[in-house]
Amino acid sequence: MRKIFVLIGLLLITLSMSAEVVLMKSGKRYTGEIVFQNDEVVIIRDATGTRFQCPMAEVRSIGAQDMDQTPMLTNIANSEVQIPTRKVSLSIEAAGGAATLPKTGWGGYVTADFLIGTRRVMNKNILLGGAVGYTGVFLADKTYSFVPIQVVARIPIIDAQHAPQVNFSAGYGIATSKNYKGGLHAAIDICYRYQMTAKSAVLLGANVFFQQTSLSVIESVEQGQYENPSAGRCLVGIGAKFAIVF
Repeated sequence: MRKIFVLIGLLLITLSMSAEVVLMKSGKRYTGEIVFQNDEVVIIRDATGTRFQCPMAEVRSIGAQDMDQTPMLTNIANSEVQIPTRKVSLSIEAAGGAATLPKTGWGGYVTADFLIGTRRVMNKNILLGGAVGYTGVFLADKTYSFVPIQVVARIPIIDAQHAPQVNFSAGYGIATSKNYKGGLHAAIDICYRYQMTAKSAVLLGANVFFQQTSLSVIESVEQGQYENPSAGRCLVGIGAKFAIVF
């Protein structure tokens, strides 16, 4: 009987010597028992009974630790105990600012885009996918409208809750009027990204876009002026962008 109690005691001691380690991206470390974990948060209780709630967006790794050995950490992206996050992400973006048609004049523009794509690429918080939207350019008494269909990439510079991000978009802008034609559409954004949860974020930054078009313009030659019905031009805009990712 005594041997049974001894074995039970040794088992309890062995179990008490193991613990879980939550390592934050900031370098802070929590050691104890994980009492709850999902794709948004992990809650760990230390030896004193104090509970710590850690957002998954700020967690670098989770692993087991032997008190007599170096912690054995596992990247949370490959952790089997983590509930898989949704692989598809949606984003709604809007931008506006000043626009110009070279040799014609200045005005304003607005854009609105709906994005869908994969939310993690190469184990990073990168969005790759497609987008469809609307671009309207207003110059004096003329309005040019397009429906851009694009391939997009949304790339945070660092994988953190607060991070700079670079956005790239390229595709074709379909003209909504017969008075002008569509063409290549491209955009670049430099944004600040705030990761609210593991699935959602907001962005605010600067936007630059280019839209090729063919339209009728008056051109000057030595003999005078004439109307070119299919002159190739490029609309350019620079302004501010806001986006919500979920």
